[in-house]
Amino acid sequence: MPRTNHLGLRLSDAELAHLLRAAAAAELSPSAWLRCVALASLPAGALTTRAAAGQPPAGRLTRTVGTRLTAEQYAALADRAQECGLPVAAFIRRTLLGLTPAARPRRGDVRPAIAALNQVGNNLNPITKLAHQGLTFLGELAPTLARVLAEVRRVRDALLQVDE
Repeated sequence: MPRTNHLGLRLSDAELAHLLRAAAAAELSPSAWLRCVALASLPAGALTTRAAAGQPPAGRLTRTVGTRLTAEQYAALADRAQECGLPVAAFIRRTLLGLTPAARPRRGDVRPAIAALNQVGNNLNPITKLAHQGLTFLGELAPTLARVLAEVRRVRDALLQVDE
């Protein structure tokens, strides 16, 4: 199977030293060791079916390490990195350091709720302007506005929980 994709990433001096020690201990080249670690971090079946933890590295990323992957391996790695909300290089760097990047909830799933919440705000703006001008709301409008405000707060809190 020809290896057609090339992936490069930058490492700090400490990260490169860590990689070289681990590769030597495993009796592998740094590229082969990096490929094994990156692919081992994928969930079972990721290569046949086609995550963010830790702190940013200390110091500048000045060392580059490269390895070659098959198209299928790269696609699986890129998919997993995207699930974790990370670029491929950051995903590999965190995996290299022994961290396990976790998949993040997809923000795209909440886009309709955000759009609806925005529309409610657009509809409430003229009412708010009238209230600031001293208009008194009589009848059912005040309780209705209170219910809308409670619902807006509930949706906002649910969206903030998804973002965490």
